Amino acid sequence: MVGAPELRRLLIGGDDSDTLARPRGVKSWTNVRNGNDLFAAPIAVGRDVLTSPPADEADPHEMVGYLRGAATNAEVLEAWCSAFQGKAPQACGSVRRPSP
Repeated sequence: MVGAPELRRLLIGGDDSDTLARPRGVKSWTNVRNGNDLFAAPIAVGRDVLTSPPADEADPHEMVGYLRGAATNAEVLEAWCSAFQGKAPQACGSVRRPSP
């Protein structure tokens, strides 16, 4: 929810000149958000992945719904697999981002 400038100003202050920046040392950023989550917003510092919570998740803002979602799982696994300096585990060969 820090992607929404209005919420950032409300929660932590700042003005219209306040922008998000990717932290130093972070090579890339992926913003996974549920289209029905009123607190989730796109951010300009990374790739935006729009997803849906599992069908049995009543609250679109619930973190558990995000963590159980296929898009979040694929993003986390792909990032983990690509972080290996040497040979990644064999199972990493089957990890692919879901189609949008």
